[in-house]
Amino acid sequence: MAAERSSPAASNDNSRKELERWVGALPDPEKTDLLVRLMAGDEPHLRAELLRRFRSTRPEVATAKARTVSELLSAAERRTEDRRRKAAERAAREKARREREEAAARERYLDGLARREPATWKEVDALIAAKKPASYDEALRLLGDLKDLGARSGRSAEVQSRIQRIREEHSKKSSFIERLQRAGFLR
Repeated sequence: MAAERSSPAASNDNSRKELERWVGALPDPEKTDLLVRLMAGDEPHLRAELLRRFRSTRPEVATAKARTVSELLSAAERRTEDRRRKAAERAAREKARREREEAAARERYLDGLARREPATWKEVDALIAAKKPASYDEALRLLGDLKDLGARSGRSAEVQSRIQRIREEHSKKSSFIERLQRAGFLR
């Protein structure tokens, strides 16, 4: 920020007290002259001039080096890059958190499916028998879940065999067989 090397003018209590001491140390005729100039309002930069004089008496300000435009631009680029990096880190953490939650939810779902697996196979048969595109889609979704469950429990071959039997039983339902093939269930 631009304030990185700047000294605070009169923003905090210490600076205000330092200002009071500095103004108090000015000779009375100079204080009178400054107040008259300020009140006349003919010098819009009088405040800036006074602050510059005050700052020049402070050692930390006297040794401070003004920054170049190039230094300011570089500092701005660093801050922009830091913001981008932090935003990317936040997004990555959020994505990882969502993926963990989704994986945990999927595991819970498959646990429940394992308890009702026989009924789910019957539901697949009933959905296919309905001969409706939406029913076929739901049957394919359930077959995918059953396939994942079989893979998780080491019974992939058994599930694939059941899917093959379903294919044979419903071979005359070309729309269903096409969907089954597109979904990658047939070898």
